[in-house]
Amino acid sequence: IPNVQDIEPFEAVSATTVQEIRHNLGIAQGEIAVAYIGGFTRNRLLLPLILAAQGMSGFKFFLWGDGHQRQAIEAAVSGSENARYMGWLPAAQVPEYMKAMDIIYYCLREDYPGAMFNAPNTLSHAMSAGKPLIANRVGDLGRLVENFGCGLLLEQVSPDSIRQMLRRLEDPALRQKLGDAGYQAARNEYNWAIISQKLLDVYQALQISH
Repeated sequence: IPNVQDIEPFEAVSATTVQEIRHNLGIAQGEIAVAYIGGFTRNRLLLPLILAAQGMSGFKFFLWGDGHQRQAIEAAVSGSENARYMGWLPAAQVPEYMKAMDIIYYCLREDYPGAMFNAPNTLSHAMSAGKPLIANRVGDLGRLVENFGCGLLLEQVSPDSIRQMLRRLEDPALRQKLGDAGYQAARNEYNWAIISQKLLDVYQALQISH
């Protein structure tokens, strides 16, 4: 069973709410907001993202979360002009903050044992919000991003490779295209209502066969 979402809370977020969040975060007109929302572990390859932020004019980077790498994350963003640690984001606020971002980042270490079967909540959150992802070609994460056409995939995760993808995503038409592809997939097939019905159908078929 994949990590999928109810899409309604994402669709209910108003343009006014998005504007208020961006204003409160200090995102200027024309700036591109990049976010990571999730656990702070070495498996998530967050330090390359923070290093990639250095010197990236026109971008702001926001990291919400907690975990055993929190101190390293806070140290890495200290003194940064455009990367900030934002603390923990309550689940109820994830839809509106996802909608307020322009790009979502989520990468996994290739040697992480769960990577082959990890289709994270962040993936379905970004799809439901209609936001493009920067991810890497690892396991279910890479397979789904490629199949749905909802993001750009890194072959190797490094500050330079992340910067290259960010520069590509300066194109608003490309961001819109990838975000729309993810949203349509979330709307039509990759959401909890549809997946739960498929699961019920399987259970019912098993009952009939016995």
